[in-house]
Amino acid sequence: MLTFWVGTVSASDLSEADKQEIRALLEPMRCHPIFMPREMIEGHYHGYCKKVMWPLFHNVEMLDSCGADWNYKADGRAWDPASVWAVGGKEHWWGTYCQVNRIFRDVVVEVCKLEEGDVLWVHDYHLMLLPSLVSAHEERVHRHRKCSIIFFLHIPFPTSQIFRALYCGEDLLKGMLSADVIGFHAFDHARHFLNACKRILGLSYFNKSGGLIGIELETRTVTVLISHVGIEGSLLTKAMATARVQEETAALRHKHKGKLLIAGLDISQRLSGIALKLLAFERLLTEYECYRDRVVMVQRSLLTGSRAEDEEATTAEVRELVARVNAKFGPVIDYQELRSNRLPREDRIALWLASDVLVIAAIREGLNLHPLEFTFVKQGEEHPPGVVLASEFSACSSLLNGALRINPFDIKRVVVSLDHAIRLELQERLSRRDRDLPYISERPSSLWTRQVLQDLWAAKAETPELLKRDTGGVRVQYQPVWQTSHNHLRETEVEGAYSKATRRFIFTDFGGTLMEKEKVDLYIKRSFTQTTGKRPSPSVMESLRLLSADPKNEVFIISGLQLLPLEEVFGHLDRIGLAAANGLYLSMPQESDADKESLSTTPRSVPPGSHPEDASGLPQQHKGKKRSWSLLDYGVKWAEVKDIALPILERYTARTNGSSVRLRDPGIAWSYYSTDPEWGLMQAKSVIAELEEALAAHDVKVVHLKGMVEIVPKRLNKGVVLRYAIQSKEGPSPDFIMCMGDDASDEYMFTSLYSYLSETAETELARSHKAYDAAAAAAADGSEPVQGLSQRRPSQQAEEEITKYVFTCSVGKHRSHASFYVHNVEEVRKLLEGLAALSS
Repeated sequence: MLTFWVGTVSASDLSEADKQEIRALLEPMRCHPIFMPREMIEGHYHGYCKKVMWPLFHNVEMLDSCGADWNYKADGRAWDPASVWAVGGKEHWWGTYCQVNRIFRDVVVEVCKLEEGDVLWVHDYHLMLLPSLVSAHEERVHRHRKCSIIFFLHIPFPTSQIFRALYCGEDLLKGMLSADVIGFHAFDHARHFLNACKRILGLSYFNKSGGLIGIELETRTVTVLISHVGIEGSLLTKAMATARVQEETAALRHKHKGKLLIAGLDISQRLSGIALKLLAFERLLTEYECYRDRVVMVQRSLLTGSRAEDEEATTAEVRELVARVNAKFGPVIDYQELRSNRLPREDRIALWLASDVLVIAAIREGLNLHPLEFTFVKQGEEHPPGVVLASEFSACSSLLNGALRINPFDIKRVVVSLDHAIRLELQERLSRRDRDLPYISERPSSLWTRQVLQDLWAAKAETPELLKRDTGGVRVQYQPVWQTSHNHLRETEVEGAYSKATRRFIFTDFGGTLMEKEKVDLYIKRSFTQTTGKRPSPSVMESLRLLSADPKNEVFIISGLQLLPLEEVFGHLDRIGLAAANGLYLSMPQESDADKESLSTTPRSVPPGSHPEDASGLPQQHKGKKRSWSLLDYGVKWAEVKDIALPILERYTARTNGSSVRLRDPGIAWSYYSTDPEWGLMQAKSVIAELEEALAAHDVKVVHLKGMVEIVPKRLNKGVVLRYAIQSKEGPSPDFIMCMGDDASDEYMFTSLYSYLSETAETELARSHKAYDAAAAAAADGSEPVQGLSQRRPSQQAEEEITKYVFTCSVGKHRSHASFYVHNVEEVRKLLEGLAALSS
């Protein structure tokens, strides 16, 4: 495996000679440095990343962040309120953040030259836009994604309520979702991310096999995994044997000879919880006098410079607490500050080996490998096991079963846990260490890397679980193009088949197919869309008119909209058949009296092709504003259904803010469109269970749509209308059928079409065989002269002489029974325009 690394060099004031030297040094390792000017580093890293994203991702609300102590100097003067409150400042930082992500995209594209099968792994919140930028570039240049993308977040993810306050947060979400795999170190972080996707973007998620989570997008599924990175034990073992580590360990023990050491290593920022740790230690010495001469806290604070104001305020506070405790109890805190991003490995190991207890008191924390290192190095007779006190707000607390979990804000309980850790017998320390040591030892970071890659490849290997079409020999009569897979629909192929055909049927959905569904601009309703009152583009309307005017064509629009809204948009196109409410209402094309008669004299209330027992009376005629409609009631006794369902729905309406009951003619629905999405969904699942039990004796089903629970006839679906439309028209069977739709309700059209084709093929083949056998028998006995009798049976002739085309097409690439897909409504528009041009 060939690996390239792309990253920034933190130093900004470098000469060109320095840069060339760094490039030459890194080139053998396939590392490609990016050099950014100081102002770009300030805007991207110190600005948007550290002043905006960092506190919010650690669940510090914007209001709290603005009034935090780190925004004030030691003398009480404010730093710069404008940098916190001013939108202009955030716009500048956001612009720089976007610019840096674009620079990374350009370097990745140029240097790595991504090909099919390559993997781009993006790390952390600094580059959350990079997956979407790379994806957009590949779509633009290659018309499809060539590489796979992993995005791993190494800090916490905030609650959806806090994330909403983030400037351009929705763009960051969409950037992450452009990856194929999104990784987190703890389920809490993943749960908040999933909730943000649900409440802000309206996306749903589901459990996948193997303990993974999937997020459904329009054209693909994003895999979410929870996997904590490990440590490289071999490197730690090697470092433990060095003279430097042994000398520093001995020196620290000698310095505090005869004392039990409590270790702490943290970045000097408020969220690290150093002050809370010191307050707990102070209270321990106050309440437990026996420990005043027995324990010492060895605290090392790192001054990274990444959040200068926060570090200055926190460091001043910590210094004051250290001085107060040492003044009260003597030199019981060994405190040092180091200006560095991290303590060198050898120094860390020496600190772990010399100490007996490690305290992690973080208020919010993502990745922290210190507890894992501490547990790992405390092995053997020379290094007896220690005890870890892990904050329940840190990711490692859910990873280490042997750690003592603490809430840093509960000082009293932290003191109790410290006392417990100090008094633990050796046997229990061993027991606690042995709970975690196998996991830590056997899961190095290299294994973590391989497992994340394996999860990616497994996700990519999954193909949409398309049900096999039961065509029952349909190939004899029809030639479905490329039906073996879910392929992109090629306009030229459709136009070629269209030109050859003499009798064509075109079926299409409305919203999401002929026009984009309108996005409802509410933070929790982004996936709830509507088309009511909207119209397709003029070019689509003209294409539909031209297609329906062609005498070879039958055009039907089958929609989930109610009768009047659908008629308002298409009612004037009288040569187009319309079906509203997923087939509950039907208006046949009005171009001739024969069409009207075929509907009014049909002795069934459900379309032909259904089973005989489905029939139950004649269709009821309804008069719309522009055309006549038939109500296919399927024999449901709606008065009885409403008497049972209404009390249940009214009870749920009273208990679910924002919900409402919608009475229809016929039918009944319960809308939770305006409710809190999580509470609404919980209530919807509950009301569905009650309705299904209460209405079990009636010929209805309870359908769960987005934001809606609806009671409809059991046999109602769009596929029923499709079969009716084909079979109600006299004449030869069609030699061109195209069916398009974008959501789950349209799948019934696809499966119904396959079923129709299978039945038609079997019927016609049987009829041909019977005629052939009769003719052959007559020719054999000479009783009847037969002119030009073919030497081949009909099954042999069918594929050679009869070519008929069927195109089932989903709008958006997703799990579907359709044989093809187009990416969006724009491709549908172009396809219809091309076919209309052939007809005109």
